[in-house]
Amino acid sequence: IDTIIQNFLEFSRPPKLKIQSISPSVVVDRTIQLLEHRLKSYNVRAQIERDGVLPAIDVDPEQLKELLVNIIVNACESMTAGGSILIKEEVAQDRPHERHAIIRISDSGPGIPDAIQNKIFQPFFTTKEEGTGLGLSIASRIIKDHNGRLDVESMQGDGATFIIRLPVREIHDE
Repeated sequence: IDTIIQNFLEFSRPPKLKIQSISPSVVVDRTIQLLEHRLKSYNVRAQIERDGVLPAIDVDPEQLKELLVNIIVNACESMTAGGSILIKEEVAQDRPHERHAIIRISDSGPGIPDAIQNKIFQPFFTTKEEGTGLGLSIASRIIKDHNGRLDVESMQGDGATFIIRLPVREIHDE
């Protein structure tokens, strides 16, 4: 009950952002370290693929960590017989002066049925018997607060991939 109430309060009264300049790669590493025991308890192996550390961006690292925890814990809970999570990081040049840090979190779970993919970010929507339906809606709000995007790609029976896109501030020479 305490967790449900805490989630509800967090959803209804989002905390004020504490923005810092930090590489999202550092937050990913801290999150995996934080979840190390939980990953083992679910028999899930996490792997990170990156060519280099993502550039520092203005972000609230605690909020970004919460977003990552929500997605990774959901992935673990979907893989009832264990499995793997692959986290891929990259920087994408979308337009001449627009770059994004991209974090893709892919799991080897059962995937998300097409019929509910457009509902998973809605508050109180859950497929879990003991879920509150707030984890992904909180994740969605966090990413919007950071002017980013959170998308999902999934085929039933073939895992799910959550794609986090965060803007990289351009530094112009004067």
